Formats: sequence, structure tokens, C-alpha cells
Amino acid sequence: MSGEGFTLMLDKVVLYGKFGTIWEASKETDPQQVHAKIMDLRTVEGRRAAYRLLVFKDCLRHSRVTNVLEAYDAKNEIILVSASEGWTIPEILDAHKDEALPTARIVFELLQAVKYLHDAAVVHNEICLKSVTLSPTGRVKLRNFEAAVTLKTPIPTLAYTRPDDYSFIAPEIMFGQRFSSARSDMWSVGCFIAYMLKKKLAFSNKSMRETLKDIVWNIGLPTREEFRDLHLPKSIIEFRPGKYLKRNLPKEMFRGVEIVMVETLRYDRTSRMTARTAVHQFSVRYKMERSAEFFMCGCCADTMMSDDQMEEALQDQREGLRRIHQRKFYTDEEQNSSSSA
Repeated sequence: MSGEGFTLMLDKVVLYGKFGTIWEASKETDPQQVHAKIMDLRTVEGRRAAYRLLVFKDCLRHSRVTNVLEAYDAKNEIILVSASEGWTIPEILDAHKDEALPTARIVFELLQAVKYLHDAAVVHNEICLKSVTLSPTGRVKLRNFEAAVTLKTPIPTLAYTRPDDYSFIAPEIMFGQRFSSARSDMWSVGCFIAYMLKKKLAFSNKSMRETLKDIVWNIGLPTREEFRDLHLPKSIIEFRPGKYLKRNLPKEMFRGVEIVMVETLRYDRTSRMTARTAVHQFSVRYKMERSAEFFMCGCCADTMMSDDQMEEALQDQREGLRRIHQRKFYTDEEQNSSSSA
């Protein structure tokens, strides 16, 4: 690796250059000293990369988040490599079309991961289908932190990195917002929920123009109060958010999933539901209903269950997902040998 670069260790941050190690920061190092050393670096890319590594070293310790393995410098861009664990949702749907996924539980665990990042002042910036996986144990994992940034420092270059998937980009990003925002992450979460419910993308993925066209068709035109800088006419038509998104949804589903989808897919980012509020609402509804179907099928059950029955039901559901993973990883030879036996 040429030029200034950074690597992530389990218990320290190492800054290195062309001729070896420049400086090391351990867990006990004063944060102000780390900040001063980072600002001594001459390149903007170096400062941005150091801040990213510093925040990820301290923050990514959650069961819903995959571990960052290393970071490397590629054409002046710092790439964070995270562990790839499990399948993405489209891969599971393609392999097992007849098996119902626990929509509500997947959404709930994704919201837990996003809440954890936002509480740590980290914006993921690339929540899409390839960023959410199910581990072999049936747990949701959030990965792909190449575009993630921290909001703890007001460096202007910490701008949003647009994901490859246009259908998950928030409208304010399309209209030129330059800085990262946790509310932009919540828009992407709403798009992911819409995919889970409809089993297809809510908005077009062909181009940014087609995506914006689909957003207007499904949600409506933004009001003048929502986008003052667009200079929209006073006679603009106001639509109720989520008017068309509610069509063709599963009849049996947990009500909280639909609410989170509608409340996050709003033009005005300040009115979008936060991850903390969404997790709280899910928890309250879970305590009220006490149903295994809340996590297993995404629908409300008429029968009440005890804590022991709930834990047993969740164990059965995780075992089912584990069997799905095992069947996926079988090769043709293994299947033939098992059938002959």
C-alpha cells in the first residue's frame, strides 16, 4: 500500500505510511490526543479515514452488526471490510419461495441495529438489500460499512456516499444534500420494509430519475413546506404519505411493520420516525400481544402466550432458519450421497 493509510486492530488504531508505522493509538489513549494526531495529517482523505476507523473501533460491538475485519487504502478511498455472514433476503427468497419469512422479527432486529448505530452517532449510508443478512442461526446482521461515517465531527468532506441501489436513496440526497443524516438511513429502512412486504422493490432501480418518478407516484408530490428550496408552485397537490404504498400488502401482518414503513417514507426528513421510536413501538406492541406470530409470521395472534412458550416458539423458528441455511450450502454430490444412503 502506498501513501498514507490506516488499518484497524482489535484494540488499537494504527496509522502507517510509506516507511512504516506513523503512530499507534490504544484503548487507553486520550481521545484529544488522537484528534490532534489525526488533524496533523496533511490529506483530507487521511483525516476522514482516521475518523472512520476511530468511531468503528469503539462502536461496532453489537450482536446485530458484523465485525469490521480490516481497512485498506484503494485509490485514495478507505475501504472497511466487514465479515460476510449469512444470506441476503433476496437469496433466501429465491432459494425457498414457499417458506414464509418472519417479516416482523427481521424488521425489528434491523431497527435494533440501526438504533445502535445512530445512538453511537454513526450513519450507515448504504442500507439496502445487500447490507442486511440472516446468519445461520436466524439472526439479522447489518454489514457493508464502506460508506458509513460518524457525526461526531463536523468535517465537511464527510458527505453522503450514494449506494449502488437507487431505489434506497432518500429524496433529499437526490436533490443535492451533501451531509450525512440519520433520517436518510430511516428512509432506506422504509424501502427495505416495503420490499419485505411486497417481495419486490417499492421504487424503480433503473436510474435516479425513474426512482424519483416512482416515489412521486407512490407517495405524492412534496409540499412547499417540505422542500422550500425547490421553489414549488403554491397550487401543488398534497398527497397523504404512503397512500399507494399500502396497496397489495399482506392481509395477515403485524400492524407495526406497516406503521414504520409509512412513517419513515416521508419527504420531510424531520418528520420521519427515528430508529429509537420504532424500536420502542415494536417493544410495546410485543409486550401487549405476547404472540409468537409477532416474530414468526409478522401477524397478530388471538391467543396469549407465556414467556416459556414464547422462548420455545422462537427457538423453533431459529432452528427452521438454520435448516434452510444447511440445505442451501449442500452441494449436488452431498444431496446425491444422502439420497442414495
